[in-house]
Formats: sequence, structure tokens, C-alpha cells
Amino acid sequence: MYRILIADDEASIREGVARYLRKHCSTYEVAATAENGADALKKAQELLPEVIITDIAMPRMNGLDFLEQIRHTLPDTKIIILSGYDNFEYARQAMRLGVKEYLVKPLDTKKLLAVLDEFKTELDAEMAAWNRKESADLVEGGEAGAGRGTGEGTAAGERGYAGDSEENGSEGEGSRDSQKEQALLAEKIHQAMEETEHQENDFSMRRVALWKGNVPLEALRTALRNRFKGVVKVTCISTAEEKNAVVFQYRKEESAQAFIKMNLGLTAVVNHMKQEDLGDVRFFLGGEVEGLNRLACSWMQARTAADYGLFGDMPPVFNYEDGVANQLAACSCPPEELLKKLVMEACYGNSQSLEAAADRLFTWFQKEQNGNAAFIRSNVLAASHRILGYETNTAAITYLEAEKFRQSVMKAESLEELKREFLHFLRFMGEKKAGCVRQEQSVAQKVDRIIQENISNPEFSLDDVAGLLFISPNYLRQLFKQETGMTFVEYLTRTRMKQAKMLLDTGEVRVADVAEQVGYREPRYFSSCFKKLYQISPSDLLEKAKS
Repeated sequence: MYRILIADDEASIREGVARYLRKHCSTYEVAATAENGADALKKAQELLPEVIITDIAMPRMNGLDFLEQIRHTLPDTKIIILSGYDNFEYARQAMRLGVKEYLVKPLDTKKLLAVLDEFKTELDAEMAAWNRKESADLVEGGEAGAGRGTGEGTAAGERGYAGDSEENGSEGEGSRDSQKEQALLAEKIHQAMEETEHQENDFSMRRVALWKGNVPLEALRTALRNRFKGVVKVTCISTAEEKNAVVFQYRKEESAQAFIKMNLGLTAVVNHMKQEDLGDVRFFLGGEVEGLNRLACSWMQARTAADYGLFGDMPPVFNYEDGVANQLAACSCPPEELLKKLVMEACYGNSQSLEAAADRLFTWFQKEQNGNAAFIRSNVLAASHRILGYETNTAAITYLEAEKFRQSVMKAESLEELKREFLHFLRFMGEKKAGCVRQEQSVAQKVDRIIQENISNPEFSLDDVAGLLFISPNYLRQLFKQETGMTFVEYLTRTRMKQAKMLLDTGEVRVADVAEQVGYREPRYFSSCFKKLYQISPSDLLEKAKS
């Protein structure tokens, strides 16, 4: 069972969330609650929770300062922000600190449970990886390298931008991870290949190929060994869980021939995996290095190659040298006429004309950008900002909507998928501008629903509603007054009287029964309130309904 720490200065919120999770989320244990950042930090360091749910505005140490500390002491902990403010700057800082989710009060409990389910899947995978790592050799070499399970592996990461995907929490964190990975890889290579180095020291030239894809690891390694047997020496290395590398070794005088053989052989392996319905895979080949101590450098170059393109549009084998050549080439921006046409169609055109304009833009990307994923993604985001900033575009966009679109752009694995996400976002904005998008329930709507469900309870109060919405009573009182222009008590009374009038209009009830059904213990007090609102007593209205 995974542990959760809840930090919020409002007792009703932190205890309310804790009660809800204890009742509805059996896969987690609420290990502790904290009323301020300092207390939360102390408890987090003692209990080592897997998940932290925290507010931002807290005394002694605010949520952002707390997260800054957690980022250094418990970097793997998954963080959920629960804030009363849909504030762009807060959200931006939270994302920089590695926050996985930013939820706005009143809390959407279904969303919270969905996020926790996602976290559980990630935590289960991390735990399984750790257990496998503890029970198996860290490195598998040559014929001993039969894989376990399937590898959805990539030593290069699944996104194009380090620091721009939701997995990367802070600026610069990707580079630190790369340095750690390089050092770890160098150590493992020495462990795996030390004996081989003494026996076959004439195989001094090496390249590392990393792979992306969803294929059975054992089948892939078998295909590699069979394909390159007697051609170049192949060693399969697990550099970390789900991060797999292939090391090619060959003689210095055979460098040119080996390069051709590696590209042709890896292409054949990709085709073989497809033909056997074993999945899709791509190889990314690092630069050539001499000597074992330089092999980690080739690995980093292979990682750079893997970061270069959109997976679905990449060739079977992509070489580091090709990526460097493309990156040195000047990147031209999309023609102004293409962008202007796209803006006009997004703001004034129909679905067909918008799709045609997007087709022209992405056709240009395909011809002009040499598959440079980073540049294509940045241009797509820039085009989106330009459309949203057009003077006639009155559709308001929230930070969370913008962030969701940005993440979909960063996750897209092909130009076609990127175009679909782009069009989906533009259509969504068009529908929002036209008022066709179903909006989330307002606070007043949520309060009204809760009142209807509890209308017969004479003890029902604002505090009860606040507890059900996981929001402080004072904050709820303020929001409700802003939305309705009425106090909660005024709204509750009007709702009860409206329900009472509907019952009395049937002519088939007793006044005392009606009073009880709408939450009044004393029929006399109920009658007084009713007459004050409708200028007629309940009994007179009942008689009128009967006649």
C-alpha cells in the first residue's frame, strides 16, 4: 500500500480529503496530514510518502517552498497541487518543481481518483523494476543476455524536449539525469565487457545503438545476434530498467564497411520484427569511438539522435551524424502566407477549409524541416499562439487547457498525430468561442445539487457543503456570493420554499409534512418564512390548490 501525505492549512479540507481517500481509495494509506509547509516537510522526511497532496498558500512555509525542499530530498515523490487559485504563475512554478497535477478547488474527486490510479500504475511499474534490478544482474552481455518480459524500452526518452514533458520537473534536470546515466553506463560497460576487452582487444572500435519501440526484448536480442553473427560483434546491455543498448565492436580497419553493415543489418531487424508481428522498433546509432572508456560518449550521441525526430516518421535506423548535419543546417520558418491563411481559416473558416490550411502547413514541415521534431513542435506551438492572439479570437483559454495541448504536442510521435492534435485543439477553441463546449459546473451549480440532495436535513449548513466540496467555508461563502449575488442562507431558504410551493400546489399534502420534507422541524416557523417570501401562508395556498 502506498502512502499519501496531505498538507493544507484549512482543517476542513485536509481532513475532508483524508476521509474521502480512506473511504474510496483502498490502494493508498493516508499516512499523515499537515497544517503548514514546515510540518509537512518534517513528516515527509520521516514517513517518505509516495504521494503528496498540498496547497500552495500555507503559513510558516508555503507550498512552493515546501516543494523546493521535497524536490531535493524526495525527488521521486509524486506531487498533486490542490489550490484555490487557477493561477498561471503558480502553475508554472509548480510544473518547474516536478508537480504532476494541478487541481483547482472545489476539488473534483473523480479527477483526483483518476490521477491516483495513474500514479499507482507508475508506482507499481517502478516497484517491479526495482525488484527485478535487485534480483538480476545489472548487465546482460552476449549470449547471456536473454531478456525478461517485453521492452517498451528506450535509452533515449520518449519525448523530444528534456524539461518540456510532464515527466521532467525542473529546468536543467534533464542534463543532470544524462550525466548520471552516462556515469552509470560507463561503470556497467566496464563490468560487462572487461573480460571481453582482454580476449579480443583488436576489436577496438565501437558504436552504441539505442532503440525505441514496443517489442519483446528476448526476440529482439535474438534477432540482433543472428543477424550480425560473423559480421560484427554484438553485445546487448541493459543500461537501466527499460533502457536498452546494443554495442557493436569491430576492427579499426573495417570502420567504413562496419558502418554500412550496421545500417543494413539493423534495417533488416526492424523489417523482421514487423513481418513477424512482434512490434515496431527504431534504432538510433551513436558516433564511432575507440576504446572502452569512450563508449559512454557514443551512448550519449545515440540519445541525441533518438531525441531528434518524431518516432513514427523516423527511418528504421537514424545515425548521430545525420542528426548533427540536419541540426547544423539552417531551419527556415513557415512562409508568412501559410500562417496568415491558417489564422484566417481558424477564425473565420469552416472545418474543411481549416483542415486544408493545416494540411498545407504540415506538408511544408514534411518537405522543409528534415524531420527535426524540436523545430516542428516549436512552430506548431507558435502558430497556435498566433491564432489565439488574433484580435477577433475572443475564446478564453485557461492555463490547464493550454498545458494539456502543449503536452499533446510534445507526446506526438508522428507528423500525422501532431496534425490531429493541432486540429483538435483549434476545433475545440472554435467550439469554445461559439459557446458549444460544455463547461464545468460552477460552484453555485454544485452547491445547488448538494442542497437538493440534503433539502430535508434541518441541520444542513454551509459547513456541510464546504466539506463535500473540499473547500474552506469562508472561501465557499465568498465564491457563492460572487456567482449568485445571494448569501448561502438566502439561497438555501429560497430553494426550500420553492420546493415547498411545488408540493403545496399539488393540494395533496399536509403543511406539517411539507415543512418536514424541506428541512423545518417547526411548522409554525416554516409558515412564517413561506409567507414572508410568497405573501401567502402555506395553509391558504393549500386550500387554494384544493379548490
